[in-house]
Amino acid sequence: MEQITLALIDSDWVFCKEITESFHNYYNGTIRVIGSAHDCDGGLKLLSEVMPDIALISVDLPEAGGVSFIESVKSSEETQDISCILMSDGYANYRPIAAADAGSDYIFAKPLDIHRLAKCLTDLCSYKSGFKKSTKNPPDKPENEIAAAVAPPCIKPEEYASAILVEMGFRSNAKGFYFLKTAMCFCIRDVRLLDMLTKSLYPRVAEVHGSTSAKVERAMRHSIRLTWDSANPMRFKAAGGVWNTERPTVGAFLRSMVDDYTNRYGAE
Repeated sequence: MEQITLALIDSDWVFCKEITESFHNYYNGTIRVIGSAHDCDGGLKLLSEVMPDIALISVDLPEAGGVSFIESVKSSEETQDISCILMSDGYANYRPIAAADAGSDYIFAKPLDIHRLAKCLTDLCSYKSGFKKSTKNPPDKPENEIAAAVAPPCIKPEEYASAILVEMGFRSNAKGFYFLKTAMCFCIRDVRLLDMLTKSLYPRVAEVHGSTSAKVERAMRHSIRLTWDSANPMRFKAAGGVWNTERPTVGAFLRSMVDDYTNRYGAE
């Protein structure tokens, strides 16, 4: 299998070391970090020298920032074909749509889930180059050892919902973002609510946020439409969605997110 090569552009030396070691431990031979840099100038130089498949770029990169750095990468004939993933800590001052316009293929929220990131890298390379790259561990390890090694740590529904919505490009300053987050948490904890959206789910979300069922449904639908139309729909697929070319309804979106959480972390 062809290997996915990765470059890290982040001012945090410890973070770069941890990500490098994680890919080596879990995906050795299929995903490999081939270099890291800690500022914009060093990052541009690194990318032109090693030419990775994908660059992971911190949004708060020193000097120009991650979004401007991606613009520089995409404006150079030498590096424009390198895929870019922006990493955000959730507090950085940037606009997800501006990042997408600059050329970012995805936005990931820190702390990174190494297994979801590996899935994203694989999907991105498959989408752009038409080949599938396996991220399975080498077959020489016992099956139970492999399962233990790659099992992702369980996270709370609130942490999952926040991270994946940011990852998809949802605007965190919009009401729809918080309504969706609350709805996802309710449904993860009680999947029966997926079949009682109007009767039970929307009223519960409305009660939490001091709103009405109609406003909750409208805001969530608007957020999904705005994000789908403004950002790269491939983010939805990489982040857990299974839609093709049609924008998901609120119910379909919530069901897919619940399925994704359950598949990764088990039932709450």
